[in-house]
Amino acid sequence: MTLKTLTAATIAATLLGTVAHADITIIQSGPSGAMPDIQMPAMPNTRMPGHIQPLGDGFGIASAFIRDMMADRMPGFDIDGAIEAAPIIEPPVPVSFAGDWDLLEIYGAGSVPLVFSDELLARAEFSVDVEGNFNASVGCNSIFGHLEEDAGTVETGEIMATLMACSEPVQGMERALTRSLSEAALFAHGRDRLVFLSVDGEPLVRFSAETE
Repeated sequence: MTLKTLTAATIAATLLGTVAHADITIIQSGPSGAMPDIQMPAMPNTRMPGHIQPLGDGFGIASAFIRDMMADRMPGFDIDGAIEAAPIIEPPVPVSFAGDWDLLEIYGAGSVPLVFSDELLARAEFSVDVEGNFNASVGCNSIFGHLEEDAGTVETGEIMATLMACSEPVQGMERALTRSLSEAALFAHGRDRLVFLSVDGEPLVRFSAETE
């Protein structure tokens, strides 16, 4: 007997196990050497929540019950013997530009750099880990989220931020940086430069590698 098939004997043993203390009455003896016919007592109601039992003989009901039970407890197990391979989950692609970055420029419409003071730019930070979790700040609120990198493209999910009141021009810079990160679709980076670009290839924001 293998795992490929639950034979009638196995199912019968399972059924008998549920009525081990019940009386069994022989109602007719068969020919010499043959197994007698056995009248089984009424089976207790084995219906359990979540297991829909089809109509049919006792073996069919037991088979369906065992199949449902095994499916619940052992995902991938098939009563007929097919052991389904677990799906292979590919690990996320590590982010190639993970690290700490200084903000150089944020671009507006027409790829025109927005004007911010050198002091304000110096306070801005952008950090991303190898899993794509990022955190940015321009000195007031913390802006954070997650991005996915794939063959030169980048996709940012929902971007969140703390809700402290900030004065201008800090608040305007926060809005511009958040917009640039949310619209990023492409990126380019070298040893010490990182640029996010729109789906049309227009620059959105530019960073340099943080130096100590």
